Amino acid sequence: PGTNTYDEESWDGITGDLKIEFQPADDHMAYASVSHGYKPGYINGNALATGCPADLSTTTALGAAKEETLWAYEIGSKNRFLDNTVQANITGFIYQYDNLQVSSQFDNTGFIQNAPRAQVRGIEFEGIWEPVEDLSLSVVYGYLNSKYLEYTGFNFATGEIEDFSGNTMIRAPEHTATLAAEYAWSLNGNGSIIPRIQYFISDEIFFNASNSNDSREPSYGTLQIRTRWESENDRMFIEGFVENLTDEDVRSTRSVGSGLLGRPITVAYEPPRTWGVRVGGSY
Repeated sequence: PGTNTYDEESWDGITGDLKIEFQPADDHMAYASVSHGYKPGYINGNALATGCPADLSTTTALGAAKEETLWAYEIGSKNRFLDNTVQANITGFIYQYDNLQVSSQFDNTGFIQNAPRAQVRGIEFEGIWEPVEDLSLSVVYGYLNSKYLEYTGFNFATGEIEDFSGNTMIRAPEHTATLAAEYAWSLNGNGSIIPRIQYFISDEIFFNASNSNDSREPSYGTLQIRTRWESENDRMFIEGFVENLTDEDVRSTRSVGSGLLGRPITVAYEPPRTWGVRVGGSY
């Protein structure tokens, strides 16, 4: 007969934030903030029951993952120029994690473990330009430098325990950008037609902290278009859209199975070219 395995833990933490804003003029605002985040620990029930190693190098059953804490520092500004026809916003940030909770795997057993230290540094920029009435051009750019500063984990591809310190964090592209343009045509009291075209670009990402080539998704770009009708009172809309217009193959996950099965690779993809119609309203 089977046996039940139990574990019990309790956690508590403090969160909070402090933000300072400065507005030297009506069209300009600067701010700075610091905040502290907290995530309770996690009991690895499945891994505990199957006896998965606690530190991936012993035979002790895995216990609970430790609680995760975060210090986040941000500084930025929001600005409007040229009679509000140009908007430029920029933010810089640093996130410092202690005991970052990371999804991992030992053979076919998934569990949560801790990366003792990790850091994310980045910049986000948003620019909007309205060169003529009803035409809007926009760009959003993001830069990320994300690193595991201290982390030992399981390499799905090799089945080995490895030191991932200094590696790029999973699903964290260094560069991303979105370019968009839209125009609003008034229908003389019968609402408006708003076509929009948008192109999203992402740098390469990794699905595993090993940063191996097997876990790498190359950089890619996807194109979306839509045409939307909005009622004069903004309470109804009808929208036709096409997403991933060029039908790019973009992987959303990539995992490696148990060594007992020859480490088969399982891959999932983002939706292919997709088109449709949306209808909505509010009262």
